Parts: sequence; structure tokens; C-alpha cells
Amino acid sequence: MDPKIGWYMPEQLGPAKDLWDRIWGSEKTDPSGSPMNGVADIGDNGNNMPAHQRREPNRARTYKVDSGSVNLNFTGGCPWMVPGKTYSRGIVGLHEEIEDFFNYMSPTFEEHSVRLLVFERIKSCIQNLWPDAHVEIFGSFRTGLYLPTSDIDIVVIGKWENLPLRTLEKALLKNDIVEMGSMKVLDKAVIMK
Repeated sequence: MDPKIGWYMPEQLGPAKDLWDRIWGSEKTDPSGSPMNGVADIGDNGNNMPAHQRREPNRARTYKVDSGSVNLNFTGGCPWMVPGKTYSRGIVGLHEEIEDFFNYMSPTFEEHSVRLLVFERIKSCIQNLWPDAHVEIFGSFRTGLYLPTSDIDIVVIGKWENLPLRTLEKALLKNDIVEMGSMKVLDKAVIMK
């Protein structure tokens, strides 16, 4: 989302939004020194077309641009494209590229393991506080359809007279699971039945 036209809820503000703003606002240059706005210029990129028909570069296409691990001259800013691979024509080629995109976006074993470790640390913290509580994952992580930037949805099932959100907040901080100031307790949230 272009930060100039978007608006953010307070709980969306934080390190991830700051990083996105820096990526969105950064201006890259190619070896000749001309601005790229985060993407490679493949061919004339429509520069010889009348002004009203030119396409603007996709400034959101910046993943791994700085690391040098993506050959933008080959991929056109599409890091999922396999170097040296030639796609078939038509719908079969589209299918092949979708498969490559899926493989690129799918979590690695290590990424999945880290998420499971985070969940196990949170679950252990909760069960140390409330041994009878039941902790479950739901959402995109549970189904395996999560993206690299997705959160981990966790539900805690138990019986309390008062919501123990502040107690949980203190326990997560004490066990170094979250950093001070990185968590916002939403104790006024309404759940529809």
C-alpha cells in the first residue's frame, strides 16, 4: 500500500510498517546512475510511448533487490523466476510460473520451524500460568497458507472471572518472548457470537 494514500490503525504501526515505508520511499539507481525506483528497466519499458500510455514502474517490487541475490535484468523484478528456465507459451507457461511463485512464497523448513518454536514458547508460558488452559493455532498458519509476513493466530481457551490479558502481557515480557513496547493489549475488543 502506498503510504501517501493509505491510513493505518494504531496497532499496525511498528517496525514492519517502518520498513515498508523505507522500501516504498527508497530510490534505487542502476550502474549508469539513472533512477530505477526499485525495479529494473527491461527494454525501453514503454519510454518511447506517449506519456499518457506509459506504465509507471512497480515500486513495490523490491524484495531482495539490495541483497544482490536476484538478477533483475533476467527476472524483470520477479524473484520467483528460476534463472535459465524458459516457460512454455500460453496457459501452460502461466501455470509453470504460478508453480514457481508458489514454491518461492512457500515457507522453508527453517522458517516453519521458527514459527513452531515461537508458538511452543508462547504455549509453554501460558500453560505455566494456567495449567488447565487450552492453546490452539488457527488461521493461515494452521492451514499452511501463510505468507512470510503473516502473523500467527493463537486462541487461549479457559475460564477466568476477569480477563487475564495484563497477566499474560507481564509473563510474555518476563520470559523474553516479546520486547517492551512491541505489544499492544486490546482489552476492549468485542468478539461477535
